[in-house]
Amino acid sequence: MRNSLEAHIPILITGRSFRVFIENVIRLYNLNSNQEKAISENLFQGTNFDRIEVIPNSKTLLSLYKNKSRDELSNSRYSIYPQVLKELEDVMDIEAINHLEEPEIISLKSRPFCVATMSLPQITSTRESPHPLVLSFINYIKNVK
Repeated sequence: MRNSLEAHIPILITGRSFRVFIENVIRLYNLNSNQEKAISENLFQGTNFDRIEVIPNSKTLLSLYKNKSRDELSNSRYSIYPQVLKELEDVMDIEAINHLEEPEIISLKSRPFCVATMSLPQITSTRESPHPLVLSFINYIKNVK
């Protein structure tokens, strides 16, 4: 993860990797100087997927979800602790929150496509009906020169 962040390549992170992403962003940008716990353990219990509602905050996500259900599947549920979230907001944008009003989709401000989500958009994505996040990622990669 650290190498990918330092390489400035396009990144789409989903599910349980969300936590690793947050921890690496904190280290990369020297945030959380008090070394407090930054993010909870996975609060999701069980082996099934949980249905969550994504509530877009940004114009980009509002546009992506315009014709798509905001229900997503997830096997991850993390909470970013408030003192760390405040510091993280200096380097990342909260693109969408979930029904618990916690960050669900985030992106790095310094990167053209570096997005992390707790949901698993690849599960609901098909060739005939690709998930808008997956499609946006693929389109971005195809157009990068």
